[in-house]
Amino acid sequence: MKSDVKPPYQRAYPQAKDWRVPAAPAQAATPQAAAADFVLTPDFRVVLAENFTTSNLDTNRWWTRYAYNDGWLDFLNDEASRYREAGNHVMTGARCDLTALPFTDGWYYPSGMIRSKDCFDIANGDAWYFDCRAKIPKGKGIWTAFWLAGSERVPGDDSSIPWPPEIDVMEIVNNEQDDKLNMLHCNCQVLDWDSNPQGYSWTQWIADYNTQWSYWWAPYDFSDAFHNFALLYQRPNFTMFCDRKLILSGTYDWVADDGNVMPGAYLFTNLAIGGQWAGRYGIDDSAFPQAMEVEYIHVYQKVAQSTIGHDLMPNGG
Repeated sequence: MKSDVKPPYQRAYPQAKDWRVPAAPAQAATPQAAAADFVLTPDFRVVLAENFTTSNLDTNRWWTRYAYNDGWLDFLNDEASRYREAGNHVMTGARCDLTALPFTDGWYYPSGMIRSKDCFDIANGDAWYFDCRAKIPKGKGIWTAFWLAGSERVPGDDSSIPWPPEIDVMEIVNNEQDDKLNMLHCNCQVLDWDSNPQGYSWTQWIADYNTQWSYWWAPYDFSDAFHNFALLYQRPNFTMFCDRKLILSGTYDWVADDGNVMPGAYLFTNLAIGGQWAGRYGIDDSAFPQAMEVEYIHVYQKVAQSTIGHDLMPNGG
């Protein structure tokens, strides 16, 4: 077991006293005009269509641990969970339930995560759309997430993965006081705000988006139904959506803190338990087992189409 090896970075905690970076770029706290719902046009081609219909998790597509420590790393930060593979990826035929099990061996909660084996070249200037449909568990102490982080610059060398960049499309935490199940955190990570090599800025955001702590106060509980969480990225512009409605948009270049372009992005979906953020006011042990129910994860890439021609197919072909 290699769970005690620390990663080379710690993801920032919103609202934590000792977090290292501001939650958001300096902005005037004024929401912008509402945008129309996002629509995928025909020139977006499917790159990944994971509908979780197989009897077991497709390990041709997914890893179940982080890249660090030679692919063995099973936690980040100070969370009380450890990612495991025994009853932690429950396949129903229509979804994958990332399942956290009761406290084990007196020191951790076994839980589930998936990390894409494909690295998506989101710095290439094409438009990319990442879409996850999921339902969030209710238990106190949960931390669910759908996010992207940089891949290794040297294949197979996990020490060559700089941080940032990282784009957090969805983080929903339930500690029942500071963070609740109607609060959708979405943000991008910057390590050095003085130089801000990613050029992180905001241009538009939904009403009821908290610009201090980078969350949208939704008019519903995310654990009551399935919702879509999505990112549209075309370097350096990003927009994050919930159920195709714009939540936050701005600029964020897919570069590391040295200013060099990253070669690609891993895609992550995970259910963490406890720690300084989610577990600040305790963990509800009576809620286990509990699961983040993931119905699908789709990735699209926009491909240029010819504008010369006519649609001549007669009815019936």
